[in-house]
Amino acid sequence: MIVSVPSVDVTKPGVLMLAHESQLNVWSYAKPYWNSFSFATYGLGRDIELAATLYGVGSPASGNVALALGYKHRVPLAPQSPWEPAIAFGQMVPVSLSGSGLGFWTYGVASLRIPLTRTRFTLGPSYGSRQIFGATTFSVLAGVEQPITKHISIIADWFSGKHELGALVPALQWNVSHAFIVIAGVKIPGSPKAGPVAGLVELTYELDLAE
Repeated sequence: MIVSVPSVDVTKPGVLMLAHESQLNVWSYAKPYWNSFSFATYGLGRDIELAATLYGVGSPASGNVALALGYKHRVPLAPQSPWEPAIAFGQMVPVSLSGSGLGFWTYGVASLRIPLTRTRFTLGPSYGSRQIFGATTFSVLAGVEQPITKHISIIADWFSGKHELGALVPALQWNVSHAFIVIAGVKIPGSPKAGPVAGLVELTYELDLAE
C-alpha cells in the first residue's frame, strides 16, 4: 500500500506484514468520528503475496464492515532499469460482516520512478462491490511517493469516485526501522459517503518468519 491505495510492492517471501490505519475527527461532530482498516499480508515468493483486510470498523458504526481475503502479484517490466517500471494486479473477496453477503474487488496498478528525484508515480483501475465501497463502483487509483531523506518521504494517494473509500490522502512516511513504518496524514473525502475530513495514522510492522 501507499497509504490506502495498493502499490506495486509485494511483501518479501517469508515475511508477515501487519498494519493498522485509523481515521479520526473530533472537531466536526457532537460525537468523535473514527474509522479503521486492519490488514495483513504474507509473501509467498515469485512476487506474490496473500492478503487479509478488515474494513470499516469504527464509530459511529459504518454499517459496512467486511473481511476480505485475496492476493497481489507484481510483474517487473525492466528489472535493471533505473526507472523501475512495474505493474501489479490483485483480487480481494470480501465477506460482509454487516449482512450484505459476498463481494469482489479487482484492481491493477502501474508505476515508474524518476531516477533523478527518486519520485515514484502509481496509476491504475479499480472495480469493486458494495461490501468494500458501499456501492458497486469503478474508480481510478493514483499515488505519488517522494523520498526526502533515507527515512522520511512525502506521499499521497487517491481513490476517485463518490464511495466510502473515495478520498485524497496526503501524508508523511517515517521509516523508523527496516521493519517499522509510521504514516501520518489527512483524509480529504471526495464526497460525504467517505465521511468527514479526518486525521489519519497508519502503523506497519514486518515479521520475518523465515529467520
